[in-house]
Amino acid sequence: MYSMSSFLLPKIVCDDLDKEMRRFWWVGNETKERFLALVNVDSLCKPWDRGELGFRRSFDFNMALLSKLGWLLASGKETLWTKVFRGRYMFNRSFWDVVLPRNCSFVDKEIFASREFLRNNWGILIRNGASIDAWHAP
Repeated sequence: MYSMSSFLLPKIVCDDLDKEMRRFWWVGNETKERFLALVNVDSLCKPWDRGELGFRRSFDFNMALLSKLGWLLASGKETLWTKVFRGRYMFNRSFWDVVLPRNCSFVDKEIFASREFLRNNWGILIRNGASIDAWHAP
């Protein structure tokens, strides 16, 4: 969980995690090589309220955890690490138009990797418009 909330794991690692989860669910034994999957994995990953098991795909879960950190930066939450992060990289600029320097840490790059995901899935509720950055916010 910690690695998933700090780093964007490679797709192949996430696929291996999903494979092991399916193997455990269907076989329950590490020594068996083959197993018979009685239900499609897509149906296992549907939510509880639809009558399925609610398993999470590793890549989606990884991106959700990273996006939570990106969301804290994009929404302007005032926590200690967001203040440090903003002072270090953002310099009174928007989360959406920051270009990271080459010497930034790997974790910082991974947090900014969630920008495209957030940009495609984020919405803003406009009240009086005072806190909206109309030029840079998606």
